[in-house]
Amino acid sequence: SLVETNSLTYQVALWAIDNKIYKTNVRNIKNGSSYLIKKLKNSGDDFHGGKYTNAILIKLTSFQATENLKNYLFKKKIYIRNSFPAPISNCIRVSLASVKKLSKFFNEYSRWKKSFIKNN
Repeated sequence: SLVETNSLTYQVALWAIDNKIYKTNVRNIKNGSSYLIKKLKNSGDDFHGGKYTNAILIKLTSFQATENLKNYLFKKKIYIRNSFPAPISNCIRVSLASVKKLSKFFNEYSRWKKSFIKNN
């Protein structure tokens, strides 16, 4: 099927290519990925992805834990995905972004994890 694009969309895309906007964005996301991978390794979290994908799956203890974390982060205006079928029903998906955004996620995730482990 054909995808329709208007001339404004086309011009914006050309401008972004000419101004190498995408290269800066890709670099920021790669830096964010490296940051989050390092943090997750250092904290002993079980995770997958981040090298060739635009997201990282983090394994939690249960589906209920993913729901609890999703609701906690939602209140902080941090959005993650959960509700995956087995065998990854106990995982969350974190989209890769800049170090600034992922550090906000990781700091809140760490706070949640300490509280969740303490209360369960």
